[in-house]
Amino acid sequence: MSENVFLLEMGSRVSLKRKEKNLTQEQLAEIIGVSLQTVSNIECGKKGARPENIVKICHALSCSADYILLGEKSESQLKGISRAISSLNEEKYQAVEKIVCLLQSE
Repeated sequence: MSENVFLLEMGSRVSLKRKEKNLTQEQLAEIIGVSLQTVSNIECGKKGARPENIVKICHALSCSADYILLGEKSESQLKGISRAISSLNEEKYQAVEKIVCLLQSE
């Protein structure tokens, strides 16, 4: 994977998580102690984040560095989904199973 693609994908994940938390770029910048331009550059894939800022971003957005850097879900995320699915009745479980199969075939 080229550096440009890596930075674009990483920036996209930061943007997605920031929006999930209902934060503006300005608010995220303030939380992690960087400029608005820095957050904008990260999200647009123009520049990478320093390691210490990746840690701050992960804390601010409640996600793992594996997710921000690689797009991989953390063990705790997967366990949470697994717990939720295991508590479903059989009909709902089968519906989730069908959805997962459909998503995998895309």
